[in-house]
Amino acid sequence: MSGILDWMDELVSKFWDKILDFLPRDPFQDIITSLKYGEISKYFGYINYFFPVRFLLVALGAFLTSLAAYYSVSVVLRWIRAVD
Repeated sequence: MSGILDWMDELVSKFWDKILDFLPRDPFQDIITSLKYGEISKYFGYINYFFPVRFLLVALGAFLTSLAAYYSVSVVLRWIRAVD
């Protein structure tokens, strides 16, 4: 049974690799690498001390999620004609 599962895993892996070969390269890889290992990376700690980037991204994500939920519920309620 293990041999069949290994064979299926290898088959799926090869199939997935062929699909990924057709996709283009990541256009932001150079930017990410330069930010991670570049000259500005040593100043990120100081910037983050005065400007809390992680908190701002989490707060923005929570705001956008709640906004999407509000509009989704609003559309459903209008669709079932519960609200004008």
